[in-house]
Amino acid sequence: MNRMHLWGLDLNLLVVLDVLLQERSVTRAAARLGRTQSAVSHALERLREALGDELLVRDGRRMVPTARALGLAGSLPRALDLLAQGLSAPAPFAPGPSDRVFRLAAPDFFAGVLPELLAAIAPVAPRVRMELVAAGKGALRDVADGRTDGLIAPPHFSAEGLRSTPLGASRWAVFGRRDHPAFRRWSAEAWQSAPHLQVRTMEGGPGPVDQAAARAGLVRTVGAWIPSFAMAPAILARTDLLFTAPAIAVQGGAVQGGAVQGGAVQGGAVQGGAVQGGAVQGGAVPEFALPEGAAPQLAVGGAELHGLAAMPPPFELPPMPLSLHRSAVVGQEPDVAWFLAHVERVGTALLAATG
Repeated sequence: MNRMHLWGLDLNLLVVLDVLLQERSVTRAAARLGRTQSAVSHALERLREALGDELLVRDGRRMVPTARALGLAGSLPRALDLLAQGLSAPAPFAPGPSDRVFRLAAPDFFAGVLPELLAAIAPVAPRVRMELVAAGKGALRDVADGRTDGLIAPPHFSAEGLRSTPLGASRWAVFGRRDHPAFRRWSAEAWQSAPHLQVRTMEGGPGPVDQAAARAGLVRTVGAWIPSFAMAPAILARTDLLFTAPAIAVQGGAVQGGAVQGGAVQGGAVQGGAVQGGAVQGGAVPEFALPEGAAPQLAVGGAELHGLAAMPPPFELPPMPLSLHRSAVVGQEPDVAWFLAHVERVGTALLAATG
């Protein structure tokens, strides 16, 4: 048996043939298909040429199928039905009864997304569970291959096989214990003179802080390295180290009461990225002093537990953008798309609260 190659066949012709074999009339077939009789007749001629058989032979007022056509009449409807099922959109995800475990990769400073996600999902999917995994070196490949459902990371982490959605950006802040001597007369020189705490990331090389400091003619002296942002608050509380990090890393949410609101440090510090109250607006950063008692006490997260304060970086340091990366292969599957829609909403809100 010679197997027919389908690439040279217009599959729409098979739909016409299926109806013709049922109706055995060009007129009735044309009416069912919503086409003209001449169009159906032309399709029949193309089918005869492609299959090398008369298929339907006129016998008076009726059309009689050939033996080849009778063989097709038994298998063609099933084949067309299977093809339609295969091409149909998948069934929507039903979160209520699902016990799916979703995996999200994110830097540890974005761990605050997990309780917010749990709170958002629990009412509609009480059995769904989540695993937050480290955004390590293999994270991009794990997402692209579908082993991890999504990745929160800067936009430049995107790679072939991924699709990305911007979530927003987090402003930077300089954290230290509330009575840190550098905060008494905050300036670029005070920042440069103090020892710093730094997180080693998977990127390696100079990060955005050191690159921005270098542009301002500053050099950061690192006194200690740590592998995790979560370790920083306890260390900062008992040392003279400063920690320049995304505000969300230590802050974790909107802070009020003379401190940080929406990522802008108030009380003689920062509004919208420009230092006010005797400092800078859109230019070089000179030495300036906070009014007495105006050090911005953070009121959430690790900062609340350890009595830390935050100051704006005394040099230009653009907010750090973050995106949600998903697989181009499985990222639109109903269950994954449902989960990532929640991640996008919660992540955007979290960044807006600290941005």
